[in-house]
Amino acid sequence: MKKFIKKAMEKAPKLGKERLITLMGDIFSEYQQLETVLNSIPIATIVADKQDRIIYVNKSAIAKIPFRNYEIIEKNLFDIIDDFDISIFLANSIGSGDSRSQEFIIAKDDKDLVLEINVVPLVANGAIQGNIVLADDITEQKELDIQLKRAEKLASLTTLTAGVAHEIKNPLGSISIHIQLIQKLLKGDLDDDKIEKINKFLLVVNEEIDRLNSIIVDFLFTVRPMNLSLEPINMNNLLADLVEFMHYECEKQNIVCDFSQAENLPLVRADIKYLKQAVLNIVKNAIAAMPSGGTLKVATLFKNSKVFIEFQDSGTGIPQEELEKIFEPYFTTKDSGSGLGLTVVYKLVKEMKGEINIDSELGKGTRVTLSFPVENRSKILLEYNATHR
Repeated sequence: MKKFIKKAMEKAPKLGKERLITLMGDIFSEYQQLETVLNSIPIATIVADKQDRIIYVNKSAIAKIPFRNYEIIEKNLFDIIDDFDISIFLANSIGSGDSRSQEFIIAKDDKDLVLEINVVPLVANGAIQGNIVLADDITEQKELDIQLKRAEKLASLTTLTAGVAHEIKNPLGSISIHIQLIQKLLKGDLDDDKIEKINKFLLVVNEEIDRLNSIIVDFLFTVRPMNLSLEPINMNNLLADLVEFMHYECEKQNIVCDFSQAENLPLVRADIKYLKQAVLNIVKNAIAAMPSGGTLKVATLFKNSKVFIEFQDSGTGIPQEELEKIFEPYFTTKDSGSGLGLTVVYKLVKEMKGEINIDSELGKGTRVTLSFPVENRSKILLEYNATHR
């Protein structure tokens, strides 16, 4: 359309009245076609000029965004929108020079809608000529996300509860047996030998009670919501401290720890206490997988707006059938393991908006990769030619 209008403007002075009318009709048809396309877009679209006056609004915007009246064109963007929170967001976003987005819940036709509103500057020749406001109805997506999370939580809770019941059964059985033995000894006269046996049985009972308490504490940790204290963290510094902390334990196990740092690594917002707990758990698992010694490689990387941490050990590896269950509660390959270690790590990483991935090959080792998003503040600018509105 841009080329067509440019050619028409060049020819206009040379055309007669009839041909000029025909040309105007062609331009109007092109405009109608463009308007039809914009009105067919399901995302609400508002275009405002440098003075924040609305110069275009599509049908989706009229249907989804609350306006004060139907006379929209040439009205001030902040005055015409009948929602205080959205108006404040637009006022704070427009003029900032970068793209911003935020979610809002609005009442529309007796039901609540969740709108994701984006503000995008229009730029021509390096100068901002106005702004586009885009609003997408993500109500169904949010509802599906909630349903999916509920289903996942229910499935996890069912598995976790079954695991807790199984784990509690063993110490309770042991406590019951030893109490019966104590009761039997108490029936007769107590001598030094019986007292010694009773003390041993009581010691076992105390150990089993501690074990029960540990199971309950771990269970509550995995199901309770976490109160995170997020702060900017330099992963290189955190891992350097961890490698130094684990140095003597690795040396004792004949394990060489190799730490490779990425330069200019961006900061990640995370809870340093919980992040240390997750990372320490992964390192201890790697050490346990190398009973005869080996190499543990720790590396950081920045790619695709994410900070990656990789732990590669040269241990025994994990069979594929076990790898698929590795994050399940109470699944463990260790004789003395609780089976909640990686479940806790998974929860911690997810709570901090991160991802965890485990690759392993039997007899060759395991690689655990953590990734955390880095906020991308790069500007998204759209070119706009003000002469062809």
